[in-house]
Amino acid sequence: MVLFFKVGKFYELYEDDAEVGCSELGWKMTVSGVGHCRQVGCPESGVDVAVAALVQRGYRVAGGSLRICTRPSVNLLFPLYAYV
Repeated sequence: MVLFFKVGKFYELYEDDAEVGCSELGWKMTVSGVGHCRQVGCPESGVDVAVAALVQRGYRVAGGSLRICTRPSVNLLFPLYAYV
């Protein structure tokens, strides 16, 4: 299953799904973020065409949205250890 994430006015694919977007849709792969995450994407105006193309090629497609979430406070004891 290929999972699209809505981020603002874009739909993005990450990691293995980004590989599918790159190979099947011809989208340019980028690597970004702290973890050097592979990603591809399109504006929301183009997502219907992309989904239809993937479904036609036999992929199952789902979508979701990324939301801002809060993290618990962490107190560092040593550089390599933490506790909540």
